[in-house]
Amino acid sequence: MVARGRSIKDALRDKIRRSDKIRAINLLKSVNLGSVKVIHAQLSMLQREKLLHLDEL
Repeated sequence: MVARGRSIKDALRDKIRRSDKIRAINLLKSVNLGSVKVIHAQLSMLQREKLLHLDEL
């Protein structure tokens, strides 16, 4: 899961960098942030990933 001393956001970015998109969404669900709006926002971000570098977000 999430390593100590790291934020959930950092863990998600690491997973997305590794193109592990399904596991990134599952991580959201596992920390009880899995509302429809949060998942939709993450999916939108993943779609924009092809156009933007993560460092620019």
